[in-house]
Amino acid sequence: GLRSAIAINVSRNGGRTWSPPVIFQDDDLGGLNDKNWIVVDNSDAPGHHKGRVYAIWDRVAPVVYNYCDANCDQLKNWLPDFQTLDPLVWPGQGLGAYPVVLQSGALGISMTSLTRGIPTRQQDEPSTDLDNQVFIQAPLAGTTPWPAPLAFTPPVQIGGNQSAGQIAQRASGGMPSTAADPKSNTVYHVWDDGRFRSDAKNDIVLSKSTDGGVTWSSPVRISGGPTND
Repeated sequence: GLRSAIAINVSRNGGRTWSPPVIFQDDDLGGLNDKNWIVVDNSDAPGHHKGRVYAIWDRVAPVVYNYCDANCDQLKNWLPDFQTLDPLVWPGQGLGAYPVVLQSGALGISMTSLTRGIPTRQQDEPSTDLDNQVFIQAPLAGTTPWPAPLAFTPPVQIGGNQSAGQIAQRASGGMPSTAADPKSNTVYHVWDDGRFRSDAKNDIVLSKSTDGGVTWSSPVRISGGPTND
């Protein structure tokens, strides 16, 4: 129930100086505003909105967003969601929501979720809904006129999160990172995971989608070395 907020600072000279913080979420509603990321649409291709800034973060539950098209150092140019729970990306539990702009101009968001996503392949993951890597997207994000809300598809399952946790480090297990290839429809997703190991430690595993996040490959181990050391 402590007051928490999300703010953004803007630099117009390559990071030498910065604007005062623009606070577009500020509440004492019991939400924990946490693990925030931003992404900018840098393309002027069809389906995109060049210069649009998307901010994504989780309040543990729900996962929320905001966006701005220009002069983002002014509060009036962000969605008016000050002290509210809207607009939502996902109403349930999600951690480490990570945004990318896809080749189509869609906004894609990966996250660790307590809710299993829609399976799109023969899953090799446990059936429990305790901890999963999922991908959500707003297919028409780049063509949605500000300040209209973005429409998100249901979460798609990437893989079960089988992180073994980290020694002396809090709340980092399974936190993902995602990248979208601007020249193709491929999206890459990585997280720490212990499924291939016998020593209760983690590898970095990768899953990829070649159709813009609709379907995903089974996770593969990409960190080197033995699996029992």
